[in-house]
Amino acid sequence: MNTCRRRELSRQDAALTALLPEARELVHSERQRVAGGLRETVLQQTTRVIRSAGAGNPDDVAAASRATLAGTATA
Repeated sequence: MNTCRRRELSRQDAALTALLPEARELVHSERQRVAGGLRETVLQQTTRVIRSAGAGNPDDVAAASRATLAGTATA
């Protein structure tokens, strides 16, 4: 491999290495954002199931539970 090519590869390696910390931080932030959204969704859907159970309607509890398991929201 010639010297010019080695220098170019070294430059590219340094550039990529410099980007890694920012990329890791962005990935971590995105994971935290997704986890927060999932957590909020689970809490909302759990509240719907509990509310339906408190109303004493087993059909609504079943529908809310199914919706929760299917990943869809019910009003």
